[in-house]
Amino acid sequence: MKQNVRYEIKMTKPPNSRKPLPLLVDGGVARAEGSPRSGGESTGLPFTGGSAGAVLAEHIAAHLNTPFAWGAHDCVGFAAAWVKTSTGIDHLAGLQNWQTAAQAARVIKAEGGLEAALNARFGRIQPNFAQDGDLALHNGCLCLFSGSFIIGPGKTGLTHNSRLLAEAAWRTITPLSLRERVAEGRVREQTGATGE
Repeated sequence: MKQNVRYEIKMTKPPNSRKPLPLLVDGGVARAEGSPRSGGESTGLPFTGGSAGAVLAEHIAAHLNTPFAWGAHDCVGFAAAWVKTSTGIDHLAGLQNWQTAAQAARVIKAEGGLEAALNARFGRIQPNFAQDGDLALHNGCLCLFSGSFIIGPGKTGLTHNSRLLAEAAWRTITPLSLRERVAEGRVREQTGATGE
């Protein structure tokens, strides 16, 4: 006799998606409290994990309650800091020279738009194949993939939205390249800072 099995998936979503959720570090992966234990469990995709995952978790934790500020803590600056930490190269150099929304709009327009600027600097991938630490575009904002979320700056701190809302994605690093950098001591595991 064939049984019908019903699966119920519950996503923990904050009442206001702009309000940050507390993050927990689980096996080197930052995740929102109440979310599945790892990105791999929630999406079926591999996640960075280990030492490299700890670097991403530390990067997110360091900016968790930092309010949005043009040129200091905006979506491009948040992503650029992660990319530089994880690769050792400032791939977004020249794209973050602004102090106001109007200046940001001019710089991004000169690049042909944020999406075009990212296409020129990174390999574009399907959002479904994004791993922790890859870049996401959501409502015109640049975010980072982490577990089942995309994370980016908001008014009072980092915002957490479902990774399913990513409109586009770019591969920033391979997990191996960051693990090699951690092993070589060029990235400190606990702080996410470069060791140069």
